[in-house]
Amino acid sequence: VPSFPKKVFQEIGFTICGGMSWLRASPGVIEITRTLVEKCGCMSTLHCHCSCDDQVVFNNIMLVHEPYKIIWDQNVSVPASEEEMRWEGMTGTCSKTGHRVKIWDRHTAFRREFDPNACPDKDKNWIAMPIFKNMNKAKVWKKWREVCGTTTTSVDKNNQTAS
Repeated sequence: VPSFPKKVFQEIGFTICGGMSWLRASPGVIEITRTLVEKCGCMSTLHCHCSCDDQVVFNNIMLVHEPYKIIWDQNVSVPASEEEMRWEGMTGTCSKTGHRVKIWDRHTAFRREFDPNACPDKDKNWIAMPIFKNMNKAKVWKKWREVCGTTTTSVDKNNQTAS
């Protein structure tokens, strides 16, 4: 199952995408962000050249290790295959700060190996990152539109195809 970091995925069954995370400024979120920056060794300068993988650190802070580990409102299980991965979103509470967390459903934020029988709901889809092995980006989007149709990911406001 393609998910990074793999160790976190193998422990809880999903991961947080570092590039698709929205954080609302609050004392709890600022504390967690400060912890991330400190663990990456970037507190000393604004011109940071630290070498940590922020996605690995963020996933471990939020999903695996105390004191920030999220307490989920839903049961969490590790899928044995791509087909068993959750399509529903998840919500939870940070155990230390008490702030709420939401993981989007896969119709809203779609990332998986391409399967023509598993397209997201095109009315809900906002982010799509289908994985096609050995295919360049232009061919990926062409195949995506042929099979999954037009979603809000693949068309802009002027109804033009995304690049």
